[in-house]
Amino acid sequence: MAQQGYIFALDIGTRKVMGILARQDGKGWQIVAAERMEHPTRSMYDGQIHYVAEVAEVVSQVKGKIESRAGVKLTHASVAAAGRALRTFRGRALRENDAMVEMTASDVMALELQAVQDAQHRLLEEMKKQGEEAIEAEYHYVGHTVLTSELDGKPIAYLAGHLARTAYIEVIATFLPREVVDSLLSVLERSDLEVHSLTLEPIAAISVVVPPTMRHLNLALVDIGAGTSDIAMTSKGAVVAYDMVPVAGDEITEQISHKYLLDFSVAEAVKRSLAKSETVKITDILGHKQALPRTEVIDWLAPHVEEFAHRLANRILDLNGGPPVAVVLVGGGSQTPLLPGFLAKALSLPGNRVAVRGREAISGFTGGGPILQGPDSVTGIGIAATASDSAALGFVYVTVGSKRVRLFHPSRQLTAGDALLTAGVSLEELRGQVGKGLTVTVNGQLRLIRGTIGRPAQIMVNGEPAQLDTGIRPRDKIAVVPGVRGEPGRATLGEILEGIEPFEVTVNGDVRRVEPKVFLNRRAVSDFSVQLADNDSVEVRASASLAEWLPEWGYTGGSAGDSAGDSAGDSAHPSFIFSLNGLKARIHAPPYEYLVNGKPVELTCRIGPGDSVEIAPKKLSLADALASVQPAAFLPAAGSVRVKCNDRIVVFETRPRITVNERDADLNCLLDPWDEVAVSSEGSDPTVADLLLKIGFSPSPPAGKRSLVIEVNGRPAAFTDVLADGDRIRIDWA
Repeated sequence: MAQQGYIFALDIGTRKVMGILARQDGKGWQIVAAERMEHPTRSMYDGQIHYVAEVAEVVSQVKGKIESRAGVKLTHASVAAAGRALRTFRGRALRENDAMVEMTASDVMALELQAVQDAQHRLLEEMKKQGEEAIEAEYHYVGHTVLTSELDGKPIAYLAGHLARTAYIEVIATFLPREVVDSLLSVLERSDLEVHSLTLEPIAAISVVVPPTMRHLNLALVDIGAGTSDIAMTSKGAVVAYDMVPVAGDEITEQISHKYLLDFSVAEAVKRSLAKSETVKITDILGHKQALPRTEVIDWLAPHVEEFAHRLANRILDLNGGPPVAVVLVGGGSQTPLLPGFLAKALSLPGNRVAVRGREAISGFTGGGPILQGPDSVTGIGIAATASDSAALGFVYVTVGSKRVRLFHPSRQLTAGDALLTAGVSLEELRGQVGKGLTVTVNGQLRLIRGTIGRPAQIMVNGEPAQLDTGIRPRDKIAVVPGVRGEPGRATLGEILEGIEPFEVTVNGDVRRVEPKVFLNRRAVSDFSVQLADNDSVEVRASASLAEWLPEWGYTGGSAGDSAGDSAGDSAHPSFIFSLNGLKARIHAPPYEYLVNGKPVELTCRIGPGDSVEIAPKKLSLADALASVQPAAFLPAAGSVRVKCNDRIVVFETRPRITVNERDADLNCLLDPWDEVAVSSEGSDPTVADLLLKIGFSPSPPAGKRSLVIEVNGRPAAFTDVLADGDRIRIDWA
C-alpha cells in the first residue's frame, strides 16, 4: 500500500532513531506504528551525523520494521535538524514614505523579507567575528517570526491596510548550515526515502508541548537529548528565541564511564537503571563486578548534574534576560536524576516550576504503545505534528535569473519574495528608489530637498508580471527587471530663499530699499542662481549689523573727512584724522556717530525694516586726540620751574601752548576731522618779567635809589631773559 495519507516522522538523534507512522482522522492523529532503535556505535556526536552509512543503516531498519507492521510502502519522511545547528538572529526594517501611504500586503511582505535580510547580514557579521568564512550560501534561511510591527512609532498587530508615513518590523529569523541539511538528505537517500518536510527539533518539541494558546506565558522549553540541549523561549504569543547548550545526557554518561571504568554503552545502561533499581550492578572493563546502592551513585553524580543545570540556567537567563515563569523539560536526557531540582534552584524558581513532560503532555495523538511513553518521544511526535503545518519545510527548486535556487518549502504557498530572498536579491532595492536627497542648513534649521521617486523593479514569473506575494511552483523561472533610481534633490539658492523680501530703512532722511544679507558657507553672495550642494549652509540676515550696511550706503567706515570709497579708508579699522604740528595723525576710532531711531548705537547694532538711521561725522576732544597719539614722544611736556629770588623760593607751573587752526585752545576743545593742531613750548617758560609780576615787585624805587639791579646766577640780566629750574636771582635798587 502506498504511503499516501500517512506521515512518516523520523527523529534521528545522537543515541537513537525513532520512527512514527501516523495519519489524521476526524478526531486528531492516530499513530499506526512506532519503532525505536539505538545506534550500535557512536555514529553521531552532539546531534550531528558523522558516519552517514551507519546512521542510514539504522534508519533503514526502523523503516523496514514499520513497513512490515503497517503494510505501507514508505517513500517520504519528515525529519528535524538538531538545535545545535540552528542560528537565530533578529532583523529590523524601516520604511519611510514621503506622505501618508496605504500599506499593501505586498508592502508588508517586502518589509518582512527586508528584515530577514538584515538578520542574514547580522549572521555574516557574527561569522566574521568568530573567524568563520562568511559565505551567505553556507546557511539556509528556514523561516521567521514577526516579533514587533509599528505604524508611525506605535505598535500594531498587522500593517496591511493602514496609512503610514513610517512602518517598522522586527523579526526573528532562523538559519541552518548547509552541511546539516546535506547530511540528513544523504541518510534519507541511502534509505530510499525522499524528504517530505524538514523542521527543527526545538520547533517540533515546542509545537506539541507548548501550543500557541500557552505562548503568551514566558516559558522555556529544554529538549535534552544525548548530545545537545535545545532551548526555545516563548513570550507574548510567540516563540521569541532559540539556542543550544552543547551538553546533554552523554555528559553524565561520560562521568559514570570514567568513575567506574565502564564501556560507554554499559555506562549508559547504568545511568538509565538509576531511575528503576535501588541497586546498580556493574562489571568494569577489567572484569570486576560491583553492586552499588543507587543513592551512592546519585550522590556522587550530584555535583556534575548541578554543573549541567547551571550551564542550562545561564543560557536561559542570557536568552530571556531573567528567569522565565516555568521550564518544561523533554527528551531522554531530561530524566537525569536531580536535574529538575538543580535547574529550579539555579533559576531561583520554586521546585514545581520545572517539570519533565512526556507523552501525557501531548493531546490529539492516540496509539503508539509503550514505545512512545517517555519524554524522549516528544520530539518524534512533534515532527509528525509539524509535517502538515508551516513549521515544516520541504524543498522546491526554481531559477532566479540564471541561478538555480533550492527553497525550503513550508506547507504554505511559496512566493516570488521567498525565491528572491533565498537568491540574495536585495528586497530594499526592488522598491522604486527615491533619488538621494539634498540636505542644506538654512539659519540653523535642517532642510531636505527630496529626490524624485524612481521606477520600481519589475518581477517576472515565467515571463509574466508578478508581485512579491505571487505564488510560485517547482521549476518556475523568476526574473527581476532592475528599477531606476529617482533623480537626486536639486535646488538653487534663490529657490531656498523664496518668500524673503527686501525692506526699507531711512538713512539721514533718505529712504533706502535694501536686500537681506545672504551668506553661503559663511561667504556673502548676491547671485541667487547658484546651485546648492549637499551639506551647504545658508544664512539669511534680514537685520544685518550697521557695520555691514554702511558700505552700501556710501560710508566705507574709513577715515573721517575722506570721501566715500577713498583708498585711505580702512573699513576693518575706522580712523579719525587731524594735523598735529604739521604731521598727519590717525586715531583708530569710529569716524562717525550713529543714531538708530534717535538713540546712540555702536556698529554692531542690527538694522531691520523701518529703522531710521542718522550718521554724522564724529567730533573728538583735543585731550582724547593728544592722548591717543602719545604726545610724550614729540610734544613739550607740562612741568614746573623753581628759582630762588632774594632768598625766596618761587615756583612756576609751565604748560605747552596749544592752538587749533591757529587759534589758542584748551584741552576741552572739540576737533573736527582735518583740524590743524599746534602744540609748542613757545611762551611757556618763565622770564624775569614773569618773576617780577609773580613776586609783586614794585616798579617805584625807594627814596635815594634810582637804578634797578637784576642778576641771574651772578650775571646781569634783562626783563626778557628766560629762567631755568634752579636759577638764583637777585633783584635790588641801587
